[in-house]
Amino acid sequence: MTNTIKSATKLQAQKHNQGQQPLVRLSGNRLITTSLAVSNHFSKKHKHVLEAIERLECSREFREPNFRPTSYITSQGKKLPMYEITRDGFMFLCMGFTGAAAARWKEKYIIAFNTLEQSLHQNTVNIEQMQTKLLTAKPLWKKIKRYKQLGLNNVEIAKLTERHKITISKHVREMERFGILQPPKNLAKMQQLALNFQPSKGV
Repeated sequence: MTNTIKSATKLQAQKHNQGQQPLVRLSGNRLITTSLAVSNHFSKKHKHVLEAIERLECSREFREPNFRPTSYITSQGKKLPMYEITRDGFMFLCMGFTGAAAARWKEKYIIAFNTLEQSLHQNTVNIEQMQTKLLTAKPLWKKIKRYKQLGLNNVEIAKLTERHKITISKHVREMERFGILQPPKNLAKMQQLALNFQPSKGV
């Protein structure tokens, strides 16, 4: 009897954890949902959602960027397969989901994708404003960016700016941290930097 109660408690905890899966979230620079979230919100077994994804009649070029294999950990500590799904992947997958309840969840997902996309656009604006302020406050960074765009390396930039190459390398690393020399790998982290940004004196 005790074992039965423990098993039921673990199952409830697992369902609760799955229920906390957001409709849509940011993964790196991509807006995604997951096969686990889809199974929960559309009242389908997760293994059936996985099977549906694997049976989709789409090209490899469409599948690979829109259905990314990953995994999750259950409340029992087991590692199980899961897919990260883009907006396009979600629309392709859920075209076959029918019924009033499925229609309501489709609407919620579309709204969630649109809302987060708008927020992402605002985040991009904030990041660009931060980068502009940094380049204005740090004239050396503006020079380094221009020289990098011309294809010069750190040693060449050091000679042109009359700085030591170690100093230039340090500034380049900082500029990369703020996404000035290349697109940020983690947009959420970059947005946090933008929100807490206070420009320092020029260099």
